[in-house]
Amino acid sequence: MKKRFKFLHKIILTMILSTAIYFIIFALVENASTSCMIKSFKNECTEYVEEMSNDKQKFYTVSRGTNRPSFTKNSVGAVNPGAPLDVIVKLESTYDIPFVTQFINFFIGGHAALCCDTYNKDGLVLNNNYLIEATYNSAHDDVFVCSKAYWEYISFTERYLVLRVKNLTDDDRAKVLEKAVSMIGDKYNLSFIFNTHKYHYCSDLITKCFRVVKRNTNYDGFATTIFDLVMSGDVEIVGYKEYDRETKISSYYGVDLI
Repeated sequence: MKKRFKFLHKIILTMILSTAIYFIIFALVENASTSCMIKSFKNECTEYVEEMSNDKQKFYTVSRGTNRPSFTKNSVGAVNPGAPLDVIVKLESTYDIPFVTQFINFFIGGHAALCCDTYNKDGLVLNNNYLIEATYNSAHDDVFVCSKAYWEYISFTERYLVLRVKNLTDDDRAKVLEKAVSMIGDKYNLSFIFNTHKYHYCSDLITKCFRVVKRNTNYDGFATTIFDLVMSGDVEIVGYKEYDRETKISSYYGVDLI
């Protein structure tokens, strides 16, 4: 009996260790691949956009032949990241908890939000200055609409990516937005795995929205992480912003800015 128990104990420990090693190796690959993709995109954006730049903001672009710039500026010079139905993501967690933050940054990533399009139905008015996102904090524990402005706050993040699901039609984008609107008010999914029908977390919300137009934004098919969004074959990087603490300059890399 004791021998059998020891044997089962060894099997269980081996399975746990093997699973842990698999997830660590997979996360290493995702982190390295994401860094390479960001570097490659930055290297593409070689054209300096003088008319958008100033002492504190530098813009660089590459032409993709679309009329969907990944960054625009309003009349007072505020940056508006993402075209309609683009996805804005950050790789670092918002939370500052020792060890927990590092774990989240390595295995999961930070946050994701969906850029809105023009919409006016049932008293809800949206445009591309707004996002739909799922967040859990002192103010929210649900899916809600908010302004994009906070993505430019250095206190929130010093860098972010703009992602775009490939080959969407106007009809596709309308369907995705309708799906996102239908989930407004749904609660945040703290389990990340269970109760997935009416509960959502940020990157899970993105995957559910684009699933209605048969696009897969979940790279590994398990719980959708920020790295899954970045590495999905149906998604491309179209924008990247980073802030330099020493020079206090924000650099923006985007497609079709001119």
